Amino acid sequence: MTKTIDRESPIPVYYQIERDLLGRINRGEWPVESLMPSETKLLEDYDVSRVTLRQALAELEKDGIIKRYRGKGAYIMGTTPKSYVHDLNYRLVSGEWNEESERSMTAGILMLKLIDNNPYLRGDSISEAGIMQVKSLLR
Repeated sequence: MTKTIDRESPIPVYYQIERDLLGRINRGEWPVESLMPSETKLLEDYDVSRVTLRQALAELEKDGIIKRYRGKGAYIMGTTPKSYVHDLNYRLVSGEWNEESERSMTAGILMLKLIDNNPYLRGDSISEAGIMQVKSLLR
C-alpha cells in the first residue's frame, strides 16, 4: 500500500513522512514497545529514497518516539514527543562572550513571535503546544 506524499507541498517530504508515521503510531497501528516495519517495507509504502526515510526516522528518534537498533530495527518507545526546551541563559546570548581576545561577540533577539494557525500544521500536536519563531543576530 503506497502512502500519498504531496510532492508539490512546501512541507518537506521527510516531515510529511514523519507526521504520517507519528499518526500511525498514535492510532495504534504499531503499539508501544513493538517493532516497526522494516525500512524496506516503509520504502515501499512511501515510495521515497532511503535517505529521505532515514531523515524522517531520525526525527522520530530525536523526539523519543522510536529507538533504532542496528541490525534489529526500530521499536516504538512512546506516542508523545519529548519536550525540547532550549536554555537561552548562556553567556553568548547575554552578550558577555569574550574569551581573552580582542574580538567580542554580542547577541540580540531581533524578533520573537508566536506562530498561530499555521495551515500546514493544523491538527498537529506540535501546533497545539505553540511554535515560536526566533530571529537573532550575533555581532
